[in-house]
Amino acid sequence: MRHIRSVLMKRLLTATLLPASFLATASHASTVVIWPVDPILKPGEQATALWLENKGDKPVTLQVRSFDWAQPQGDDALTPQNDVVVSPPIAVVPAGKRQLVRIIRRDPAAAAAPERAFRLLIDEVPTQPAAGDPAAASARLAVQMRYSIPLFTYTADPGAQKVALVARTIATGDGRVVEIRNTGTLHARLTDLRVVLGNQERMIKAGLSGYVLPGATVRFVIPGDAAGVVKVGVNGVDQTLEPAT
Repeated sequence: MRHIRSVLMKRLLTATLLPASFLATASHASTVVIWPVDPILKPGEQATALWLENKGDKPVTLQVRSFDWAQPQGDDALTPQNDVVVSPPIAVVPAGKRQLVRIIRRDPAAAAAPERAFRLLIDEVPTQPAAGDPAAASARLAVQMRYSIPLFTYTADPGAQKVALVARTIATGDGRVVEIRNTGTLHARLTDLRVVLGNQERMIKAGLSGYVLPGATVRFVIPGDAAGVVKVGVNGVDQTLEPAT
């Protein structure tokens, strides 16, 4: 179990840890472990579990919110919604303890598409220093962290859904970009975006490059002299993308 949590924490830090604000070096910062980092709700499931663990030496207050996630212009857009809710929305997790948060889908059969995307934002809420605490003289000790993890819900078997990506390299006013479009019914988690030039691969963006949701198109800026076939990890499997027509 310790090894599994270590792996999950590594994935979280490399993929989904987003600093919301840093006012100073954190002398009292907690260490929060969140798992699973890729929760889903399968067809017919109404709820799933999200665990928050405080590995620090002081209590931490965490707020959990759920948002609808879309990519209307290629950029992530989060919108408040009530189809998926969390309980409890705010939790105080003591040092060395963990808290169960339930992710609840109100109507498992309501979505029209087989897959729907959400984002869970977990914010560490700064606590006010106690009266008389020397830290009270400086608000710079307040530190907030934001963790953002994807949530996908399904009304049909996720194993039957497919990713269908096409790519093209185009010139824009901001330079050359790789444009990747997903015409399938399943999201694509993109890693290690490369351009193949002859027998050589040129890395454009190492590690997690981003997501492209069904029906969406995303763009990545590339060097002006880079052109060729696009190669990228798609949900853990390398793919060479066919040019768009």
